Amino acid sequence: MVVISSMEALNSVGIYLDNRFSFNFGSRLYKCDSGNIQMAVKQKSIFLAYCAYVWTKTLLGLTFSPYKSVKETVRHPILLPVIFSPLIGIAVLLIVGKIGSLLIAVYGRERELIALFLSATLISILLWQLLLLYLLGSFLISSLRK
Repeated sequence: MVVISSMEALNSVGIYLDNRFSFNFGSRLYKCDSGNIQMAVKQKSIFLAYCAYVWTKTLLGLTFSPYKSVKETVRHPILLPVIFSPLIGIAVLLIVGKIGSLLIAVYGRERELIALFLSATLISILLWQLLLLYLLGSFLISSLRK
């Protein structure tokens, strides 16, 4: 793998020449032989698997021990987006609820049970998000005081 100069990078972006493949990683442009493309794909899939592992580990920590996990997140700010995962859950819940209401017609007791489940889920996710934001705010304020 060879790092190429910025002038050569400007000339070769997006151009496939003589069985070579170029890609951007950060601010550098790399060229690979066509045989090394599989290696780049493997490295990307390993990186995505590692990111999924870290996200899941942090999310489980936020679920079962929010105090410790938020404290760790403040130490490593790259993990801050994980704190807003409950908002993603609320969005998914609302979208699935809307799609379900359009596709499935439910009446009577079943409708009340579904409404009870969805409202309890919404309230618990909102309270969980408020707890995480409170802990994040308190840790950020305490770190600024030091």
